[in-house]
Amino acid sequence: MGGRVFLASCTAITILGCSFTRIESYTPRTATEELLVSQAFERAVKALDLPDLAGRTVAVEMAMVGSGQEFANDAAFAKAMIETAVGRKGGRIVDAKEAELVVTAIVSALATNGRSALIGLPEMKGTILGIPEIPLLKVLREKGFARVQLVVRDRDGYQTAHAGPVMGNANFNVYSIFFIAFRSNDIYDEPIVGLD
Repeated sequence: MGGRVFLASCTAITILGCSFTRIESYTPRTATEELLVSQAFERAVKALDLPDLAGRTVAVEMAMVGSGQEFANDAAFAKAMIETAVGRKGGRIVDAKEAELVVTAIVSALATNGRSALIGLPEMKGTILGIPEIPLLKVLREKGFARVQLVVRDRDGYQTAHAGPVMGNANFNVYSIFFIAFRSNDIYDEPIVGLD
């Protein structure tokens, strides 16, 4: 009788065991994280209601939350996206010394949040044989967020226009039942070339 209770307890713990994991990458961000961040920011920029800038010379400045090399890369990307949006409105990008207008992009969020949950047997490293993960149900959810607003000022520093703040987001979710995975995402809008 005691052996059956022990076996039933071990089975229940195995089936109901939970695990939270982090996907590793050999680069500072995974490709999925990069797509989440870039798609979220592109969507936020598209939602901005910029004034007509036809024929005006414009400089773009960035004000972002963050620090370090990853921050510098994000700032360069964000600035390029804002400059593209200014160009679509007819503005000509120049240095601040030559500009009639200065657009300050205030980026208060440009990051991802993610979480995963596992119901089943988590991977067990360090054991003699090593046991692979055996999922009954596994959920991986990642979301990219971007929040941006633009302030347009003339040479004298007077504000002439304001757009935002607006939020953009992007999602990537994977749901696995046993070893069968289902994806739900909105980051792959373009066709993927090179896959057979």
